[in-house]
Amino acid sequence: MDFDIQPVNAADFIRYFDERYELELAGAGLKFETVAYSLRPEAHRQAVVKIDVDRINQVLTNVIYNAVKHTPRGGLIQLHFIVDEHSLVVRVQDNGSGIDPEDLPHIFDRFYKKDKSRNTAGGGSGLGLAIAKEIVDYHGGRIWAQSHVGQGACIAFMLPLAKGGE
Repeated sequence: MDFDIQPVNAADFIRYFDERYELELAGAGLKFETVAYSLRPEAHRQAVVKIDVDRINQVLTNVIYNAVKHTPRGGLIQLHFIVDEHSLVVRVQDNGSGIDPEDLPHIFDRFYKKDKSRNTAGGGSGLGLAIAKEIVDYHGGRIWAQSHVGQGACIAFMLPLAKGGE
């Protein structure tokens, strides 16, 4: 994979991705909300991440696509942005079917699918979250998942903020 790493102000990052998915999810019959907050509001304006915007867009598209696939019509998908003094955390929370506890540790593995008998026409190759993990790892971040069956899932990733001299 090729990367074009550029410094991006966290506020611009949040604004871009907030606007990017709103219409698409409404078109899928889902409610969509974004929430952004900073644990240090005074530092929020200066916060910068060094990212490849297209690759991070690919991460969010993969994660949001999974949320859409497992959230019933009329359901809610929330996009949370949290800025602290060291990182920008992005959380995609849905109120869909959730992820079985035995599957949770494996969802970022290449080709992992809960139902091994499903073919790609049935919905995905099992690569989306593995690719998302590779991209986040390349950026020096971390990706993880939390879920309760029947209550939805949350896939989140952290990107480190650029240090003052970077």
